[in-house]
Amino acid sequence: MAVNFSKLPPVEPMPENPPSRIVWTIVFFVIVIAGIFMVLLVWLFFDGTGNNRDLDLPLRK
Repeated sequence: MAVNFSKLPPVEPMPENPPSRIVWTIVFFVIVIAGIFMVLLVWLFFDGTGNNRDLDLPLRK
């Protein structure tokens, strides 16, 4: 099957102003810090204080 490349749309140039590196770095660190906070919160809630006895889960030794 032949392909007619002249019917393809013209190539659009890349935007001259790329996304702000500072803004995306801040967004990245906010997401990472929020993820660390959530892991520690869930970990301490289910494993750190002995609440697993209330949930009938086996204790870790």
